Amino acid sequence: MNLLVDIGNTLCKWALHDGNDIKQKGTSVIFDKCFVESLIHKYGSINSIVLCSVRVMSQSLTDYLQSNFHYTEFNYKSKLPLTIKYKTPETLGVDRLAAAVGAYAIYPDIPLLIIDAGTAITIDFVSANAEYMGGNISPGLLMRFKSLNHYTDKLPLVSQSNDYAELGYDTESAIRAGVQCGTVFEIQGYISRYKDAYPDLRVIMTGGDAKVIAAKIDGDIDNIDDLIFIGLQQLLR
Repeated sequence: MNLLVDIGNTLCKWALHDGNDIKQKGTSVIFDKCFVESLIHKYGSINSIVLCSVRVMSQSLTDYLQSNFHYTEFNYKSKLPLTIKYKTPETLGVDRLAAAVGAYAIYPDIPLLIIDAGTAITIDFVSANAEYMGGNISPGLLMRFKSLNHYTDKLPLVSQSNDYAELGYDTESAIRAGVQCGTVFEIQGYISRYKDAYPDLRVIMTGGDAKVIAAKIDGDIDNIDDLIFIGLQQLLR
């Protein structure tokens, strides 16, 4: 069994892959030796681990993984199907790169717009020539809600909803509409701009807030929950 690990800003997402399909997956706040051993105890032996992390890994954890498994850390130096055009690849978020690799594995040889709606929202573009061209980063939904509450004296902390008005009728609904509609309009603008430039563009969304955002966007969007895992799988091939 192979363990795929995506350590983000908020959660660690993991999946057990048998070489063909994902058999189990879940989330954890902590990823350490005890957590890996608990997975082995529950699901059986693990041969390979492929990990991407936006956090700094401790040396002791890295030593444990290298000593006990066929361990690969996904980064810009990995053998990838994409040419990286980013000027500072060493600063490129590995989750963004893994999502781009996953998208290309599903849809090779066409232009791709990859939107990851998590703690932050990232918009990345892959050309039809298998070139990762770069992308943009903006605050995610929760970060936007929290910032309105934190930087004002009277605005409450509001949570997202799948059902919200497009025009607020009180303070809470105005914040929710402002944040969620604003995010939708932002992403819709990217899609429209890139569709004009690349008519055969494929738009792919992933991340915890992908479904609630995509539901309000016009046009065809592929919502792929396991996009980063698909990217990590490519290192096992």
